[in-house]
Parts: sequence; structure tokens; C-alpha cells
Amino acid sequence: MIIKKDWESERIKQHADAIRSMLGSMGDGEISVSAYDTAWVALLEDKEGSGAPQFPSSLQWIANNQHQDGSWGDSSIFEAHDRIINTLVCVIALKSWNIHPDKSEKGLSFIKENINKLEDEDAEHMPIGFEVAFPSLIERARKLDIQVPDDSDPILQEIYARRNLKLTRIPKDIMHKVATTLLHSLEGLMHGLEWEKLLKLQCPDGSFLFSPSSTAFALMETKDDNCLRYLTTAVQKFNGGVPNVYPVDLFEHMWAVDRLERLGISRYFKSEIRECVDYVHRYWTEEGICWARNSVVHDIDDTSMGFRLLRLHGYPVSADVFGHFKKGGEFFCFAGQSTQAVTGMYNLYRASIFEPERSIERMAWAKAAILVEAIVAYFQKEGSSSEQRGAFVREFKNWGGQVRDKDDCDDTTIQIESDMQELVQSVLCSSPDDIDPIIKQTFLAVAKSYYYNAHCTPVTIHFHIAKVLFERVI
Repeated sequence: MIIKKDWESERIKQHADAIRSMLGSMGDGEISVSAYDTAWVALLEDKEGSGAPQFPSSLQWIANNQHQDGSWGDSSIFEAHDRIINTLVCVIALKSWNIHPDKSEKGLSFIKENINKLEDEDAEHMPIGFEVAFPSLIERARKLDIQVPDDSDPILQEIYARRNLKLTRIPKDIMHKVATTLLHSLEGLMHGLEWEKLLKLQCPDGSFLFSPSSTAFALMETKDDNCLRYLTTAVQKFNGGVPNVYPVDLFEHMWAVDRLERLGISRYFKSEIRECVDYVHRYWTEEGICWARNSVVHDIDDTSMGFRLLRLHGYPVSADVFGHFKKGGEFFCFAGQSTQAVTGMYNLYRASIFEPERSIERMAWAKAAILVEAIVAYFQKEGSSSEQRGAFVREFKNWGGQVRDKDDCDDTTIQIESDMQELVQSVLCSSPDDIDPIIKQTFLAVAKSYYYNAHCTPVTIHFHIAKVLFERVI
């Protein structure tokens, strides 16, 4: 038995050391490679004008990562929007350089056989910027004599409608003055861009909103050295392929902490977690954050996660930050979005428990629920009789007044409050021979919890808890 425990302890230590090593080497973050962004990088011609690819390793990545069915895209799950747009752009890249014609044909066959699946798929499953990027790829494909659906196709009509809606919400004159999410998808706009103005909105690392595809298109149009520097760093780091967004330092620091805490193993990584949370706080702003540091565009998903973790670890960040993501009584992930972000709303819901005006009430309900459950479990375990339970309740009559029928909860609120105030005063009063204050506070918590439970029905209690959790305190 001792040998087994030693072996288990050693295994835990090995796993903890491995995780600790990963936490200590996060840097700008790790994320899976995107065929879409890699293809845009592969389209770049050598800046010196040799006529060769600027990044031949990106072309090689495309050739090496085609799926058996002829598509490119996420290998872990089939999403029609993801597979179609990734496959089309990879075919365009191969056709542009006139290489691997067999792979191009196989990719085109996949598109023809599967493009109708876009009709059946939920719009929320579209990759970010799909409605803007896909129409521009259709146009580029036609210039290469690649067979694609006609513009009258109902599927394309729907996509064009979504593109026009998004462009209406963020007009071009605005996007040239203020950083918006369209900076992430410049390759989808193609025409009418004023690069002199857009270059002023470039991120400090040389990217356009940390998007390799958008930055690659900007490099095509401007030959900007900062764009080239950013892309060179990304290509080298990911061995030819590039992700759809980089860096992702804030995202990785936050989600790593969240996963460790939800798995229940955070106790092994207290100092590492503290460093991660400190890192997030260092780049926190009153307008929110996004997946990468020093961004002028923020999103509700990363902001919600950051807010919740910072509050959990004692940082006094303000809930007013969420006011920047609310319009017309509804929350949004990005300004100008055409579809709602499911994960963003989910993390906002998780963060909402930390609204400051509800913190005291919420803690009280949490303690009450736990203590009541503990008392009930104790009596059940001991097999106590109804007389014993009644005697337990009657003990509190000396402290808090007479216990009434549960259905009279609302009518006896004033009396309960008066009785509990008397109990609180008795507990808080101190004397030289008094018992330990912690014991008295524990007794008070148990008394309040059980007293309230005795007065009110479960329906009433749950109703009150719901009001505390989901309704603003006036």
C-alpha cells in the first residue's frame, strides 16, 4: 500500500511539473494553425521581386495538410463553413503558383459536393469574418478561372446579404478612422481601402488586429516592412503555417487559469496562477481587453473571463467595463457584429455573479444554502426523529422568537428581522469571559440559515435566491 501511494505521489508530481513547465513558457501563446491564414500568407510574392513565394514553407504546409476528402480545415470536427472557405483559399494559393494540380482538383471536387451544406448549417457556426472574406475569395477564384457558383446562387445571395449588413454597421469612413473588427478581415474588402489611413491603425507588432490573413493582404497592397516583420515571426514560430490570430497571450493566460481551477487542481500551481492573473491585470483597461495585449479593440468574451478571474483573485476591477458592450438593452461581443457570440454570452453569464451590488447578498445565500444542507444531512445521517428536529428548532425560539408556519414567511418578515437583530446583538456583544468570536460567528450563521429555512417554503427560498442572482438591487 505504501509503495502504491509513493508511486501515485510521484505520478502527480510528474504531471504537475509538466504543467508547471508549460505555464512558465506561455509567452505570446500557442494556438492551432489555420489553413485559411496560411494560404493568404502563401499567396505573398517575394518582396524583392524575384517572382518566387515570400514564404515557400507556407505553401509546403498547405500541400502537407490536405484531408483525405480533399478539404482543408479543422480536422477534429466537420463544419461546412470552415471546410469550404479553407478549401477554397488553399486551392487559390496552389493555383496561383501553379503547383500540385492534383490537390487543387481534389479540393474543387470537395467544394462542389459540399457547398450546399452551407444552407443547413447555423450561421453562428461561421468563422469570424466569413461573410466578409468569402465573397472576396469568390471574386479572386473567378480571376483564376476556378469554377465557383454563380452570384445568383441562393447560398451566395445569403452570404452577400450578411456581408452588406456588417458593412452597414461599420461604414468604411468609420473603419478608416477608428480601429474596428474589420481590421481583422481586410482581405475581404479588397476595394476602396485607403491604406495611408489604415496604416495608422496598425498594431505595434506590425499586424492588423493580430490577423495573419489581414496583415498578408496589407503587405500585398503596401509592401509595409512592419507587416513583413510580423508575418516572418509568425511563420517561423509555427513552422510554415500560421494561426488565425497571433499573439494570444491574454487568452492563454486566462483560459489556462480557468481550466486549472475548474479541474480542481489549482492548489498545485498557486504561484504560477498568481503570475498569470498578475499578467492579465497588467494589461486590463477600463474599456476591456481582447485575446492579445495592447489592443485597441476589445471583446466581451475575453473581458468577461478576465473580469471574473481578477475578481476571484482579489483585484478591485469595476463592473462598469460591461457598459462598453451594451446597446439597446442587449450585450454584444464586438461592435458591429452580425451574429451573436455564444461563448461570449456564456462567459458574461459566468462573470455576472460578481456584480458588486449583489456580493453581500450572494455570499449570504451561498452560506445559507450550504449550512442548511449540512444540517439536513446531519439529521438524516443520525436518523433523528421529528421530535429531535423540532427540539433543535425550538432552541432558536429563545434567540429569535416563535417559529411560525412556513407559508407565513412574507407576513412575518418584520418579526423575523427584529428577532434576528436581537440574536445578532447577543452574538456580537463581547465580555471578558466570552467564547471564541469565530465560534460565535459560526453559530450565528447556522442560526440564521436554519431559522430562515424553518420560516419559508423551498419555493419561496428559491424565489428569493433567484431575485438576488438575476435582478438588480435597487
